[in-house]
Amino acid sequence: AQPELWLELVEQIEKTGAAKGFETPLKHKDGSIIWGSINSHYYRDARGNILGVEGMVRDMSQHREAELQMKKMSSALEQSADMVMITDSRGVVEYINPAFENITGYSFDEIVGGPSNIVQSGKQGYGFYRNLWQTVLAGDVFRDVLVNRKKNGELYYEEKTITPIKNAQGQIINFVATGRDITSRMENEERLSFMAHHDALTELPNRILFMDRLSQSLAHARRYA
Repeated sequence: AQPELWLELVEQIEKTGAAKGFETPLKHKDGSIIWGSINSHYYRDARGNILGVEGMVRDMSQHREAELQMKKMSSALEQSADMVMITDSRGVVEYINPAFENITGYSFDEIVGGPSNIVQSGKQGYGFYRNLWQTVLAGDVFRDVLVNRKKNGELYYEEKTITPIKNAQGQIINFVATGRDITSRMENEERLSFMAHHDALTELPNRILFMDRLSQSLAHARRYA
């Protein structure tokens, strides 16, 4: 440990008679650096005279590494450009990141503690959401494009992935939903499709669209003839 840290430890003992949970880097016998949590106090004789310092060191390296990883993950979620929502196993929202707030217009306090379907637009029917829940409750990942609604009523296309999170016993304890606003891409694709199937001047359906619809009608007629 660095000398100034040991001085801080001694100062704590002198002020309070003990130092609890004092964390400092320590050099292991093999040369590696570990993080130790030190609990120490003065060791006295029967008359109260200080004979020395008695303490215990606990290796906190794994705990500290886990904390650092959690901080990295938290920072990544906070700074991600994609929307992130975490719910419990019932679909009650436990967390949303800033990107979710920015895109949907809903604040953290408005969302957390409520149902995860707050942005549903109603454009997808009951069967769509039944399939969604059947997929994730079976422990599988769900991926699709959803039409959702912002707080101001504006519709947007969301490319969404919902992943079940399981505990050590294999039970689903959370769902993590990540989403990307692809409204501009979808609108461009719809515009290109319209241009390909309609006259540029009159905007009336062209031969390509006519042949496509005819082909679909013939296929339907053959299937149900």
